[in-house]
Amino acid sequence: MASLNKHNIWTLIPCSLVPTGHKIIGSHPYFLRKCNEKGGVIRNKVRVVAKGYSQVEGVNYTDMYAPVA
Repeated sequence: MASLNKHNIWTLIPCSLVPTGHKIIGSHPYFLRKCNEKGGVIRNKVRVVAKGYSQVEGVNYTDMYAPVA
C-alpha cells in the first residue's frame, strides 16, 4: 500500500463525497509470485481488481470491451 501511495496510483475518495444514490464498487487484491525455473521467488506482484459482479449495466458502465493483441 505504501508503494502504491508513493507512486500516486490512485486517489482515495472519502465515502462522504460519493453522490447520493450511488454505491462504491468494492475491489479485491490479487497476489502473485513470479518464480524462476528452479522454483525460487523472483518478485511478488499484486493487482487490484474491481468486484464486477456487483456492477449494474447502464448504471456503473455502458460499454464492454476485450482488448485483443
